[in-house]
Amino acid sequence: MHRAGGQAHLVTGATGLIGAAVVLQLLTDTDSDIWCLTRPRGARAARQRLHQELTRAARLYGMADTADAIARRCHALTGNLDRPLDPGTLTALPEISHIWHSGASLRAEELFADQVREVNVEGTRRLLDLCRGLGAHFNYVSTASVAPRREGLQHEAPPDATSVLHNVYERSKREAELLVMNSPTPWRILRPVMVVGHSHTYAATTFSGLYAFARRLHRFRRAYGAALEDRRPALVGAATAEVHFAPVDQVARNAVHVGLHGATGYFYHLANSRTLNVADLYTTVFRWSGLLPPHCVPAGTPLAGPDRELNRHMAGFTDYFSRRERFDCTRTQAVVGPQAMSMPMDTTTLTALLDWYGQQVSRSRSPA
Repeated sequence: MHRAGGQAHLVTGATGLIGAAVVLQLLTDTDSDIWCLTRPRGARAARQRLHQELTRAARLYGMADTADAIARRCHALTGNLDRPLDPGTLTALPEISHIWHSGASLRAEELFADQVREVNVEGTRRLLDLCRGLGAHFNYVSTASVAPRREGLQHEAPPDATSVLHNVYERSKREAELLVMNSPTPWRILRPVMVVGHSHTYAATTFSGLYAFARRLHRFRRAYGAALEDRRPALVGAATAEVHFAPVDQVARNAVHVGLHGATGYFYHLANSRTLNVADLYTTVFRWSGLLPPHCVPAGTPLAGPDRELNRHMAGFTDYFSRRERFDCTRTQAVVGPQAMSMPMDTTTLTALLDWYGQQVSRSRSPA
């Protein structure tokens, strides 16, 4: 593979799931230095936190041999997305060719609407201003949840500014997309589907999406499990609808390839051509949690007792799993090739991902 070199890159969200994997991929695919917007945490300075998190991700993903490159080529730019960057800090930046904006607030609750918008919308606006001043390309990591339609084939196209979205997070990402696409800077908008652990090691560094679904179900089981021990519950969801999961290494590899080589001014879906259906997802996660698999029922079905409580508890997820949508990846595939779009994703893979997650939860609860 041709290794790009020269100017440096600036990455936000470099201690998060996608951002860390993007940094590791940039270390592999380029010879450039990488500057990462990083906030200090507790007693850890930004540089120390950045290197610790990247080294941990590299170890978990079977990339421990990048440790030296992390130490030499990854630099912390102290700051946060919810406030303007200090002008003095910016003077440390070298010439930047690309900004990779993967940092975001993932909160979806209305209670946090102002905070989410400050990070996801105003933070993007400030970075676009910086990007114009640097003369760099802007690669924005959005989410497939803001694709233009609610049902059917989702095209790699601008969002529908009038469609009803499910939560604060989705609305903030759509608003940020509109900012990016109306910016004069060269841009690409990258829309990943739900991201899961590494395709070979099954590891992940943060746990949302699939893991949050399993975590929420586990909490429900602790509270109501006795009522479900010998019966299959009813859970809202479209049994035959596709569920779109992509391993973090696939998402990062394709994001970097598109961000370096794809045409600017376009949208790119970062999806996996292999999918599960909702019934298989529910069956796998429920069995993994020690529960009988549920019956899928349509939204609006009258429910009572434990079924009603289950659906109330899982409502934020069943909204997603009631959609019948597929993702057009024509433009992405033209850049990365069809093989890069296909990664194992079946019930066996799903169980392995959940098992790895469960081991981490058990270790974190074990006494020192």
